Amino acid sequence: MVENTPGEIVEPSITSSFVVSGKSFDTDAFSKVVGLAPTRLWRQRLPHLKARADLPQMEWAYEIKQRPHTSLDAAVSEVLSPFISSAERIKSFVAAHQCSVDVVCLVYGDSNSVVLEVLADTVRKLALVGCGLSLALCV
Repeated sequence: MVENTPGEIVEPSITSSFVVSGKSFDTDAFSKVVGLAPTRLWRQRLPHLKARADLPQMEWAYEIKQRPHTSLDAAVSEVLSPFISSAERIKSFVAAHQCSVDVVCLVYGDSNSVVLEVLADTVRKLALVGCGLSLALCV
């Protein structure tokens, strides 16, 4: 736990997202592949970044915002769970559209109160879906 303002204790929380990013792909088609609607869609709008061939230009994201968690593994498992049954279809879509898939976790509060490890079973599930993992500590 961390003090946000004097006397206020903030429980640790994690925002976790399942993110598909790429140059150009049909977000509705991906939603059909996984049977879920995105919580967020993003498209690059800045002209100088749109011109960069090395950067993704769009994202489809399923985000679980600032849930109380004391374990990174639990947050990763929670956001990954709805996608496990579609793993092969996700990998096929990602390969066909030259996309990437990542689970992104933002840890808020006292990172010393969160176990920052991902267990072997969860790593296997990430690999099953072809997912990377990114982590940021927001204290």
